[in-house]
Amino acid sequence: MSFSNLIHWSKKHYSNLPWRKNRSPYHTLVSEIMLQQTTVGTVLNHFERFIHQFPDLQTLAKASEHDILVAWKGLGYYRRAKNLRFAAQDLFTKFGDHIPQQREELISIKGIGDYTSSAILSLAYQKRELAVDANLERVISRLYGIQIPKGPKLIKEIRRQFESKEILKELTAKNAREMNEALMDLGRVYCQARKANCLNCPLSDQCVAYREE
Repeated sequence: MSFSNLIHWSKKHYSNLPWRKNRSPYHTLVSEIMLQQTTVGTVLNHFERFIHQFPDLQTLAKASEHDILVAWKGLGYYRRAKNLRFAAQDLFTKFGDHIPQQREELISIKGIGDYTSSAILSLAYQKRELAVDANLERVISRLYGIQIPKGPKLIKEIRRQFESKEILKELTAKNAREMNEALMDLGRVYCQARKANCLNCPLSDQCVAYREE
């Protein structure tokens, strides 16, 4: 599959996103929780200002809920802000300023689930992990023709096939960040839930759903 073309397209158009330019475990934690249930455009208007106010894990962990919610204004779904604060407090209590590199330690943190832990591991630490959000769930099921309805069973099957290297063998510890980011971009831009722009998709020539439509 032409994943090199996909990565090239992603880097050309989206490498300037602020959380990608200054990629770190902390920035990844903040940006990925911000990006849940909202758009990149919305997060662009808030991320850098939020990071300026809370530049590191310790600052965020020691901030009041009120201050964090005020800084979160405009992002909506305020439960995410509370979860981010819980995560920062729990992380700082257990690990200080360090965000761990082990899945078991990450998912033990209040406010961090499977997706956010996978995002931190793949995007910040370049581990061979797949951050299966709604975009990746859709893209991968279409790309490989996985005929399971959207939901936990599909995510579980995607993870199983990925871990057994039945799919995405091209995703390695060397390109985990680039591949995950590119697949996220693909789902957001070309492979949307209700509208797929297959003619411009860098992977359309290898996509099972496109061939079978």
